[in-house]
Amino acid sequence: EEAETLTAVVTDPNTASNIKKNTVYPAAGIFTINHVKVIYAPEGISLLALANQYNIGLGKLLEFNDLPEMDVLDTDRLIFLERKLKKGATDVHIVTADETLHDIAQKEGVRLESLLEYNNLRKEARPAAGEKLYLRTMTPVTAKQTKISR
Repeated sequence: EEAETLTAVVTDPNTASNIKKNTVYPAAGIFTINHVKVIYAPEGISLLALANQYNIGLGKLLEFNDLPEMDVLDTDRLIFLERKLKKGATDVHIVTADETLHDIAQKEGVRLESLLEYNNLRKEARPAAGEKLYLRTMTPVTAKQTKISR
């Protein structure tokens, strides 16, 4: 029952962007962010063990989470068990202090490549606290430049 309550809280569009490092996640079990299955994994856990536990290839697990090749988690992380969606549950994410693009993609359950595309950013960009990042569509400035291919 406790996990069900948490699922409702975490998938709520108003709280999904407010997931902080200090948030209490279920120690074990799957919940969802933006309709995608995710677990909270502690630092030091074997990624291969997680991949095996959830019957996912290690390469896929790394890909779903935009992670470089690693054996053991370097920090506590949200680990997605499925490919994240291209669009967020909300239109925008307001950047908080010290948040990276990878952090935002994980917190919002959005593919990193989509986040970069919607905001016309490079992977190494460091958004400023308070900056508004788009999660569903291109920024209004770049929207005019998109070509419709038929």
